[in-house]
Amino acid sequence: MEPMKEYRRVICMLKSVYSELSSQREVVARVIQKLCEKGKKNVLSSGYACISENSSQFVKFAPNICIFQLNQTTFTIGASPLWETLLSRIGDDVMMHLLQRCALFMLAPPSSCYQICGVPVYNLVSSGVVFSFRCTQQKSLNAKFNVLSKFVKLQRSFYKRYQQKVYQWKQRSAVGRQSHYNLRSSASLQRKWTNKIMKASQQKKRRLGKGVVPPAKRVRSDSCNISLLVDNRKGAKSCQPSIHPKKEKKKVPFKAPSVNFSSVYIERRHMFYSSQVLKKSFYNSFGMSWQKDFKVDEKRLIETIFLQRGLFGGNDAKRRPDNYWRKRMLPKRYHQMRKVFKQLVKRHGTCRYIELLKKYCPCPFNPAKTQESSHQGSTLEKLLQQHSHPWKVYMFVRECLHYVVPQELWGSNHNKCRFLTNVKKFIFLGKFCRFSLSDLMWNMRLNHCDWLEIKNEKKKRIHFYSEEHRLREVILAKFLYWLMGTYVVQLLKSFFYITEAVKGKNTLHFYRQYVWELLQDIGVRKHLEKTQLQPLTTEEIAEMQRQNKDLMISTLRLIPKRNGLRPIVKVGKTMGMHKQIQQTNEKKLKLLCAVLNYEWKRNPSLIGSSVFGMDGVYKVLKQFAQERKKHMQDLPHYYFVKADVTGAFDTLPHDKLLDVVSGIIHPDIEESYCIRHYAEIWSDPVRQIRKSFKTDAYTMMDLLPNMKMFASQLQKEKSLRSAILVEQGMSINEPSKKLLAFFKQMLKSNVIKIENKTYLQRCGIPQGCIVSTLLCCLCYGDMENKLLSGVQQDGTLAAGIPEYGCIISPHKTAVNFPVDDIPGCAEAKQLPGVCMFPWCGLLLDTRTAEVFCDYGSFSGTSIRSSLTLGSSPCVGKKMRNKLLAILRLKAHAIFLDLELNSQKTVCINIYKIFLLQAYRFYACVLNLPFGQRVRNNPCFFLSVISQMATSFYSTLKIKNKGTRLGAKDASGIVPFEAVQWLCYRAFIVKLSRHKCTSKCLSGPLKTSNKKLQRKLPKEMFELLKQITDPALPPDIARIRD
Repeated sequence: MEPMKEYRRVICMLKSVYSELSSQREVVARVIQKLCEKGKKNVLSSGYACISENSSQFVKFAPNICIFQLNQTTFTIGASPLWETLLSRIGDDVMMHLLQRCALFMLAPPSSCYQICGVPVYNLVSSGVVFSFRCTQQKSLNAKFNVLSKFVKLQRSFYKRYQQKVYQWKQRSAVGRQSHYNLRSSASLQRKWTNKIMKASQQKKRRLGKGVVPPAKRVRSDSCNISLLVDNRKGAKSCQPSIHPKKEKKKVPFKAPSVNFSSVYIERRHMFYSSQVLKKSFYNSFGMSWQKDFKVDEKRLIETIFLQRGLFGGNDAKRRPDNYWRKRMLPKRYHQMRKVFKQLVKRHGTCRYIELLKKYCPCPFNPAKTQESSHQGSTLEKLLQQHSHPWKVYMFVRECLHYVVPQELWGSNHNKCRFLTNVKKFIFLGKFCRFSLSDLMWNMRLNHCDWLEIKNEKKKRIHFYSEEHRLREVILAKFLYWLMGTYVVQLLKSFFYITEAVKGKNTLHFYRQYVWELLQDIGVRKHLEKTQLQPLTTEEIAEMQRQNKDLMISTLRLIPKRNGLRPIVKVGKTMGMHKQIQQTNEKKLKLLCAVLNYEWKRNPSLIGSSVFGMDGVYKVLKQFAQERKKHMQDLPHYYFVKADVTGAFDTLPHDKLLDVVSGIIHPDIEESYCIRHYAEIWSDPVRQIRKSFKTDAYTMMDLLPNMKMFASQLQKEKSLRSAILVEQGMSINEPSKKLLAFFKQMLKSNVIKIENKTYLQRCGIPQGCIVSTLLCCLCYGDMENKLLSGVQQDGTLAAGIPEYGCIISPHKTAVNFPVDDIPGCAEAKQLPGVCMFPWCGLLLDTRTAEVFCDYGSFSGTSIRSSLTLGSSPCVGKKMRNKLLAILRLKAHAIFLDLELNSQKTVCINIYKIFLLQAYRFYACVLNLPFGQRVRNNPCFFLSVISQMATSFYSTLKIKNKGTRLGAKDASGIVPFEAVQWLCYRAFIVKLSRHKCTSKCLSGPLKTSNKKLQRKLPKEMFELLKQITDPALPPDIARIRD
């Protein structure tokens, strides 16, 4: 009977746990209510919140929460019969646990899924993180045919066998020496032990005769060869060594803070675009510019550098009162530093920065004379060339550090030279490059810095623990972090205007502050002449702000180019700096952009012949090439015209823009849009996690009812595979009238701030807005549909179309036919009839319409200016992933499609892509941190080169689906062996010019090319030789690296 009772009790307990007490909707409502009350993020509760004064829609089964945005996932789970069945099987408690604490996903055919509950996946992962799962890494089918990878495997296996043999030989020799030593020492040890045992036995007999209690026995331990005292008496538990007793470990008095130096980076963004002219001092935010009393300053400086929390990029401690640091005694270690830092502050106060600046960064221009002659066009070009070279800037910073920082703080000349080397590297970095604290601390010698240690009364060095060493390392890191991130950055920010240029890509230009002030005056004056800007007074701004609380202000920034300055308008914050209003304005802009994108995709004729990006150009050119093969094979060459619109964004009339947008978003037709916000998470071919947040607009007719159908439709329309979708919410019934009213308001209240003056833009749109490109295409599309379609009479666009603000720049116009007799076209550049016509980074063959890449933008520049180089914990992996990602980006179908281009053109494009990749490879090798060199691990770098060939051929096959590129006998249009040969040949050409750094790579590459040469057919090899002659094409030879 007892087992039956126990069985019934268990059954009753299971029924109470797995019992269904509520409906599925009630369970979901309770889960959402708990999540909202706790403030936890969950996909299920997105769009819901606790009740407030502004709440309008309430949830039926949860009276304490309201809904402000629709969530289709919640409705699907609450109303699905499958979830009702699952609830009946598992009960309320288990269902609530699943929805509240677990992340569940539903499959969306064919290969993606969407999240229905749990913490959103995009909050759990960060973009750029590499997967650690082995199953995600798939081996390429081309890897087994890669000649270089086979060579690397053989070399690695040879080195492994060699190292094993060396290890075994060393082990045998060590064992032989140890056995010989043991034979000699065992005899002497045996004599010692016998003498000790004899003495101990004699003493025992004497004590026993006197009635003394026997002591503990001595027992020989075979494992460690130490005689131990083992007490046989009752209650004895300890065993102690008789000879050489072990010393007890002293407890460490403190624990040093653990800092990961590789994850801490020097902040560089604050030194860009500082246009304030300072003549005698630094900015007020600089730490040593507080007071003139040196006794006060060094104490406060020590506290700022060492005693504040969150120094390494974190949140600083709460601001303390001014008299807090005066009443507080510094710790002993930092109190001893006051003398050294007093010298630092005193030297800073007496340093003549202006004289050093004039000495190392001179400027031949006189500010007074230049201002008088600033109306001349040649003055602007001369001023643009007056930027200081980074080497001169480094010499200025080096001299300041020589004078200001005492020798005692460096500790030794070695530490000083290491820091100055890092300063030079820091100044030469590009705009987006990062500099880590681990690079700054590498090879710095702590033992040379006496000011880090605590000195005793006799001023002698004492032995310190490992924790003390770590603490000193952290203290030195804090000082170097402050010296580089505060002193050097403030030094550059105070005396230079640092900006990038149009041609130099990421290369930084250092302008003296007064030189940039003159440049900015000329640039602003020219910008005001071109655009219609109305000056605003403070009263007018206040009146506009009363009428429009969402008034936003934009800032103007100028970027140097070859013969002028390019204005860049950045859409800024609201005038009142209200964060909530700013967020609503950003949402409205995204909403307007989504609606306009939906409308032109539904009706592509709205943008006319405009295309977005290289993919749009590729589709048009491929369609043209297919028609050319059918109908236009006998033409000698094609006629090309390239024109540029002067100030395309700044000259768009507001009235015409309103007419165009009103024709798309009809104010008379009351149409409502549905807006869906969602996130995409996927992994790129390098196994890095990527995520993007998107907003799509639909009408009620095109809206898909659930997330599963939406995900499946998205995979059909886009190349979305193996991704996770997370719904963030959906809003219904967004009226078109409301969107049009916001657009009118945005045009009327476009306020721009230039220096200390404020203007209202009467014509044009801000270039930095997310809708600007689309609005420009819609305006020119309307011009094309109304004025240019079906033109039957002669005419030119040289005079422009003022109605749409379209003014053609004659200096940037190019043609490949004579135009001397055409009025208004005399200044156009005339090219031969059969030539390579340049357009948007492409070179178009006017005879065959084949496409090459234009590398003219790299001429005279360094390839490092186009790369974002920076340190990371895994430098090799990051370098490989970066190079492979760039290679896939450059391997566009417009260069590799065999339906658009011939076999020879495709091979030429492949060779030039690999040549440029070799330049990038060498730039990455030069940027390796911590003294790493190619000769330290040549197999790794050879494997990177072999992976490039394999990855590129996989991309080539994807771009030419349905075309058989090659076979096992190396025959075909473009076989894998030909791609390998071109890749290795490109790297041989580049690395042969730098034998000191990469000599160990040339031999394996040449050996691999000889093997590939035997496999390739004669015709294919002759074509490859013709392509690679000359080995370095003229357009790539102009690159400075």
